Amino acid sequence: MSEEYGVSPLMHCSAYAVAATRECLPLINGRKLTWVGVFEKGGWKVILESGEWQAQAKEALAKLEDPAFFKSIDEGQRRSAKEFEDYSLFLKREDFSSYSNAALYAAFDKLFSLNVELNVFGHVVNLPDFESNYLSDRLTAILDAKLLETGASTTVAQAFNTLVTPNEKSLMQKQDEDFLLLLRMAQENDGLQKTLSQDAYDHAQAKPGSFPEFQNALQAHVEKYDWMQFHYDGPVILDEAYFLGLLKSELKQGDSASAKLSELKRKEKELKENQERLVLQLRLGEKEVYWFGVAKTFSFLKGLRKDAVFLSARCAERLYGEMGRRLGLSVRQVKHMTRAELKGSLQGASVSKALLDTRIDSCVLLTENGVEQILVGKKIGESLALVEEKSAVGVNELKGTPACPGFARGVVKLVAKSEDMAKMNQGDILISPATNPNLVPAMKKAAAIVTNEGGITCHAAIVSRELGIPCVVGTKIVTRAFKDGDVVEVDANKGLIRRVS
Repeated sequence: MSEEYGVSPLMHCSAYAVAATRECLPLINGRKLTWVGVFEKGGWKVILESGEWQAQAKEALAKLEDPAFFKSIDEGQRRSAKEFEDYSLFLKREDFSSYSNAALYAAFDKLFSLNVELNVFGHVVNLPDFESNYLSDRLTAILDAKLLETGASTTVAQAFNTLVTPNEKSLMQKQDEDFLLLLRMAQENDGLQKTLSQDAYDHAQAKPGSFPEFQNALQAHVEKYDWMQFHYDGPVILDEAYFLGLLKSELKQGDSASAKLSELKRKEKELKENQERLVLQLRLGEKEVYWFGVAKTFSFLKGLRKDAVFLSARCAERLYGEMGRRLGLSVRQVKHMTRAELKGSLQGASVSKALLDTRIDSCVLLTENGVEQILVGKKIGESLALVEEKSAVGVNELKGTPACPGFARGVVKLVAKSEDMAKMNQGDILISPATNPNLVPAMKKAAAIVTNEGGITCHAAIVSRELGIPCVVGTKIVTRAFKDGDVVEVDANKGLIRRVS
């Protein structure tokens, strides 16, 4: 199987590969996993042999029968994410110019090790519901039986959506809420609102004491959320001008920030009440409630891990930049070195810029038992022999897993990476191999979202529930079955997407 992503440095893939193929195995009594990361012309995808992945998924699901194991994964993912974020923020502030080459590599090695630990827990979170959809299938079977037994007035998709939606806020949701607090501050100060509405406010040129509370709050917001469109590889770092532009746009629209904040609180309370009501209405037992709790927690933890990875990617740019400066390499070239090459080059070994450029253009990262090889040229074809693509010729209807219920009709837009977002119009159907946080602006325009990969705890499922957009995941071949411009209907209550014209 394969999952395509947007642009990403080889270094991130390497950390996950080490975690998945070696470091994670003792946790789940896992069998071997061969990891193949294919990088080509600005994009990448991961290829995993289905049998190996499914074997690990079954082991993880069996271990999750024990609540103590689930608790250890939950706590481990939260702890590792916090440690990774804290160290990343240290790197963002640090001046590396005085570091020795050895100290510079040590800083990188610690970052890489923390990344591996983060992905050890993250791999367990991903396993039960990635390709196999074992967890989704288990929960769907529970709901099917309970609806038949109780005659409850809801659908599987609606109950599913409610019960697996996290009660904890993602960083995207926190940013939205914090932004509304900034907007409310502006709306409650006539002078500030007038200044912003006239496009006259520029923090860099503002006189000392001009709206100091707002200035401090804006600075804090930029510092906290400047990474949210950086993804794995940037180069977008959100600045003050970006958030000011959003504020000015919202002020022109005139919607009350206080009303929106109240609506968010109402929805939070409503979600919790609906979850409690469904548990009683469907007469879910303790074990059944436990499994829905696993899914709900894993939905949150997936977002937590990705947020930590993207925050770190932004914060580590200064570290990569200093290593590149000393080695006479670009940041992108540095990110396409192995750890051994990076350490050796900082100790004086020569490095081939031509080889690094070849890797940037096209290479494969092959990892078995934590041991990595980077392949280029003819060796790439040999490493891809395990890939078996499914044919999508003549397919007019596909079925996947309902992730957020609803119905939509619209024009297909294939969106795999940030450069594809420009073609999205309001009301289009966004089809993607697998979404990521960098694609959220396009996702907000979509009438529905459909993906090849993922289960109920994947990024597309989580974000679609946050936004209330119909979503179907795990179709396997939707990006090959449909093309830009096709008109389709998405029935996310049944998990169907069908061609209209």
